[in-house]
Amino acid sequence: MELQIISLRCEEATAFSRRSGVYQLQLPSYSEAPFIASCDEHTQGGGWTVVLRRQDGSVDFFLFWQDYKQGFGNVQGEFFIGLDRLRALTKNKDQELLIVMDNNEGVQKYAKYSHFAIDNEQNNYKLSTLGVYTGDAGDSLKFHLGYRFSTRDRDNDKDKNNCTNLCTGAWWYVSCHASNLMGKYNDITNGKGINWGDPSASLKRVKMLIRKRRT
Repeated sequence: MELQIISLRCEEATAFSRRSGVYQLQLPSYSEAPFIASCDEHTQGGGWTVVLRRQDGSVDFFLFWQDYKQGFGNVQGEFFIGLDRLRALTKNKDQELLIVMDNNEGVQKYAKYSHFAIDNEQNNYKLSTLGVYTGDAGDSLKFHLGYRFSTRDRDNDKDKNNCTNLCTGAWWYVSCHASNLMGKYNDITNGKGINWGDPSASLKRVKMLIRKRRT
């Protein structure tokens, strides 16, 4: 795995190479040490930092608070960047969010949000900002706006039961969800799979990407 020059954002890291790949980013507000990131230079104008990727079920996402706080998985495959890094990347509320998803019939759709940010750990990484939705996948994230992140060992939702146990994942659950991108891969049991809108259809592939807002 070839690591590229250290930068603050993927948009800066790929400025000269114009290539998607693995780069080193450094966020002083997060840590003095750089971390490995997946940068996407091809999707909708490029400059994206991939924060979540699901594609083959090789990584278990039914994990605990500390796992989601720190991040896990393989940055070249299935992974989550971690809530602390996601907070550091979005705390200035200057990021836009793109979610690209493929169903099992090979149909690709997307959902884009003009302003995306989450809160700090003291506020349980609440989904604090989304901005305006555009796309063709439907707006299945607005339902979760203003709600705190939950994991199998940290129940922050409104449901009398723990949504993470009901949905075998982690997310900004309410009671319980309109989207569930951290659900169980290829599980078509109602509400347990990688859902966007339809709780009985599990997506084959999905990516969440952020970049500094261009609009």
